[in-house]
Amino acid sequence: MTGSVSLSPPPRRSLPWRLRLSLLVVSPTSQGGWLLVLAAGLVAVYARNADDVSRATRGLWAAIVVAALLAGLALVARGTWRGRQSAQLLARGRVTRGRLIEKTFDDDDTFDSPLTLIYVFEDAKGVIHRHRVRAVWPESDGDQPTIVHDPRDPRRATVPAFLPGQPRIRPDGTIEAREDRALVRLSLPLAALMSFAFLAFGLV
Repeated sequence: MTGSVSLSPPPRRSLPWRLRLSLLVVSPTSQGGWLLVLAAGLVAVYARNADDVSRATRGLWAAIVVAALLAGLALVARGTWRGRQSAQLLARGRVTRGRLIEKTFDDDDTFDSPLTLIYVFEDAKGVIHRHRVRAVWPESDGDQPTIVHDPRDPRRATVPAFLPGQPRIRPDGTIEAREDRALVRLSLPLAALMSFAFLAFGLV
């Protein structure tokens, strides 16, 4: 396996703003959270305007809204935190090649990352590390994908091809996104925020 050979830290790379937006705001985890926030907003709008909602059931509707809102915000926070870690790795991590050693598919887990991939890669000191990925689609770079890891703690690693935007690090150190849907995916967070804005300003 071909690994990194220099022990000096790599120069800081610049991430395109749309790629950074994809990592921080519209990752799959964050999108699931925004979907719950939007559902909470729509339920709140319905409960506020429906004629058949009695006072006895308003408490139940309120509990549903609060539960969905808190769960959604928790997912958004988790997705943002993980996206920030990925952005840091892309900007300062060491680039090497990994090798796929195991692939399993769980038919009973179709809607939650059914594909499990295990890669091995070599750090700058020649130590072999394992990296596990849970995904919903096969990796596009084959059995020897690019892996970016923290040179100080190689256990912190990521496979860029599985990240939002599928970023690619060029030999000159620049980063490009192979898939750019950040602005399109922003429609879900905006719709979620607008549903509560309409409630707050009494527009519905």
